[in-house]
Amino acid sequence: MCSTVFYKTRGETNKSGSGLGLAISKQISERHGIELSMTSIPGEATSIVLQLPPALKKGCKD
Repeated sequence: MCSTVFYKTRGETNKSGSGLGLAISKQISERHGIELSMTSIPGEATSIVLQLPPALKKGCKD
């Protein structure tokens, strides 16, 4: 889950970026009632799921 603190790794394969992208995404999703979950198998795959609340699934009503 994304409830843990994110951090920037200092490895050779990750030299750019601030490491804040997932933490910012988590905060934005929480403010809009969107559930954000993540699973990862190191070195293989990462899956990120955004689950929209019912009101957002139906579309915008302006």
